[in-house]
Amino acid sequence: MSRPISLLAVIVLLGCASAATQRGRQLAVYRTELDQVRARERDPTEPRFELKPHGDASVLIGMTKAEIRAALGQPFENPLNHWTYSFYKLPPGVAGGGPELSLYFDPSERCEKAFWEYSE
Repeated sequence: MSRPISLLAVIVLLGCASAATQRGRQLAVYRTELDQVRARERDPTEPRFELKPHGDASVLIGMTKAEIRAALGQPFENPLNHWTYSFYKLPPGVAGGGPELSLYFDPSERCEKAFWEYSE
């Protein structure tokens, strides 16, 4: 009886490790892309820059605000526990928008919804 339980425990642990690795990879990609956008924001002569949204935003679900901020940097904080991360930069005076990672948090400050949307 202990052998099937041990095997089950190993399978569960491997699944958790795989999910954590996937989350870590996706967060690293998002952070690299956000750093590219932030670097361009410092140069007002930089033309429009936009990254295509990709990856499964749901990897952020269950993470705390502190964990997400540590992984991705400072968000734009909207009211009602809503954060956005912009994956685009517009030149000064140009109207428009682009891809944004939108996050919503529950009262315990854990991400409960994460998805891509386009601002205008």
